[in-house]
Amino acid sequence: MIADDGTTPVLMDFGSLTLARIPIPTRTLALYHQDLAAEHCTMSYRAPELFDIKTGTTLTEKVDVWALGCTLFALLYGYSPFEPPSDQLVGDSIALAVTQGSYKFPGGVGGYSEGGAKQVVRRCLVVQPEGRPSVREVRMLVEEIIQGMESVAGA
Repeated sequence: MIADDGTTPVLMDFGSLTLARIPIPTRTLALYHQDLAAEHCTMSYRAPELFDIKTGTTLTEKVDVWALGCTLFALLYGYSPFEPPSDQLVGDSIALAVTQGSYKFPGGVGGYSEGGAKQVVRRCLVVQPEGRPSVREVRMLVEEIIQGMESVAGA
């Protein structure tokens, strides 16, 4: 969101904020957390594993890593990766796009390079949670990118 002054960004929608690890031993608990996510999480920022929670799995902080990737994309381009501007809609549902990890970086002049922020977004928006980095790994990746930028700027 943008504040009333028209320029200040405001982060909100912490509906999926919860414990870092939630074991899902039963179908009843899976359905409970699936319904909870549907009620409290914006669909275009919800991790794929929250659309059809499997019995015997554990919901982890990788849910937050996914949301971080979506938020970073939105900060870069002004819209969610799974809810592009109407002139760029492909026709599939948001849920289908999220569960398939189907998003595109906008092209054209003024875009971002393949490294840097786009690299962080790509790493965070991996459909399978096991393929996403940990929060610590995201931090290390960002620090490496910043150090690389400082090296280039200082050269």
